[in-house]
Amino acid sequence: AVRSLLQALPQIRQLYLAGNALSANGVQELAEEFEASSTLEVLSLGGVPGRGFRPNALGVQGLKALLGALPGGPRAPLTALNLCNTSLGAEAGKELAAFLARDAALLHLDVSCNPLGSEGVGALLPQSTRLRTLEIAETGCRGELIHTQLSALLQRTRCLARLCVSRNQIEAQPLRRIARGLAACASLVSLGMEAVDMGPEGVAVLVEALLGATVPSLTELDLAGNQIAQVEAAAALARCVAHYGTLQSLRLSSNGLGDVGAIRLAEALDPEASPKCALHTLDLSSCRIGTVGAGKLLTRLAANECLRTLRLADNFLDDSLDMGLVERLTGIRELQLGGNRLSHASLQRAAKAAARNRQSARDREPAALRAEMHRMLFQETKLEQAREQVSTDEAEVLRREFAADHAAKELEHVRAAEAEAHRQLATRIQAEERDLADLRAHRASTLQKLEEASKSYERRQLELRDTLRARQETLINMQVRTDQAAKRLEQRTREHPEELE
Repeated sequence: AVRSLLQALPQIRQLYLAGNALSANGVQELAEEFEASSTLEVLSLGGVPGRGFRPNALGVQGLKALLGALPGGPRAPLTALNLCNTSLGAEAGKELAAFLARDAALLHLDVSCNPLGSEGVGALLPQSTRLRTLEIAETGCRGELIHTQLSALLQRTRCLARLCVSRNQIEAQPLRRIARGLAACASLVSLGMEAVDMGPEGVAVLVEALLGATVPSLTELDLAGNQIAQVEAAAALARCVAHYGTLQSLRLSSNGLGDVGAIRLAEALDPEASPKCALHTLDLSSCRIGTVGAGKLLTRLAANECLRTLRLADNFLDDSLDMGLVERLTGIRELQLGGNRLSHASLQRAAKAAARNRQSARDREPAALRAEMHRMLFQETKLEQAREQVSTDEAEVLRREFAADHAAKELEHVRAAEAEAHRQLATRIQAEERDLADLRAHRASTLQKLEEASKSYERRQLELRDTLRARQETLINMQVRTDQAAKRLEQRTREHPEELE
């Protein structure tokens, strides 16, 4: 019948089949239809066990068939898969890890109430970094065996928004390492740690880690059923409420806080003493709180406009509680007092006070809406002015960008002209340097020739002087001989004149 229904609804996006007692064979038959679907985004095969609930017993074989049929990859349509209470053992953790390794589209996974054990959960955690929601409550894992993988996941993930590890054994010692991961996980907004046996020491460790976080992000914290009864644990929780500014919902039911714990929390809820407190919902059901503790709590809440839901069911309250304290509350819109020894009249007064506050909130909303509308109209006017200014600024920016582009082009042209002139000048300088080098070489050659000519001239001059001196001596000798010849001729003429005739 389910298979026929799937065939008749080819565009189905969400399918809930919890409580149908499906076996592995039944899931294998449906897997063929899942494989053909290109629109299925949410598939729920599990649900929280309850009276008359018939869980689907997939087992590892049914899971293999299911995961093999589901389309994988980053464009796969399936984003949420609920396998709560479907008889998955340790081997199923490995199959889910392999599926997550190839499927980048799945964001929400619930495998709670399955006997995965530490082995199965330990195999699943390293591949869960892309998930936004991971439910591993009541899976039989132990903190001492999974704290390494869980801490690594919290430090590596950038997507995980909700983590639930409730009803598993996570004692104080392994919680220390897990807490370091919690402090480093800036994406986590919801943490479920109900009944994990952390005890007072674990509470102190958790609160210290949360208050030491660089970027506080947690808005919802469930610590119900953790045997928190000591004063130190209550003081740590009060510090968390007072100083962890993003926390909006805190569930502490089934812890023996008593009147002392309630008084510590009351001090943290006082807006004058704790201006950072942003708590909207506080669950203190079954916390062994008496009239004294409740009275202190209600007194401090009289000035608190932030807290809207307060659960004090199943405590030790009786008609000695001053209901005037309840009626003076202006912020509480839901007040649960069932399971206490309060008369019907007292419960009616509390219910009327809560109803009055709800009506007052509803009445305030239109006025607040009108004020918001006026504010938005004013902001719209300012926005329009800002848009006009932006348009003017954009036009100015465009004009300046155009001028800057024009100047850049001119600068580029000038730089190109300067580069060309520099190139030509460099060419001329190189030519002049070559000519100068030639002139220097010619000058050196000329100087060398002049020096050689000078030396040759000096040698020739010396030679000519020597020749002149020799010829002068010869001339002198010839003159002397001429004079001597003239004297002899004269003498002979005188002596022998007839020879001349």
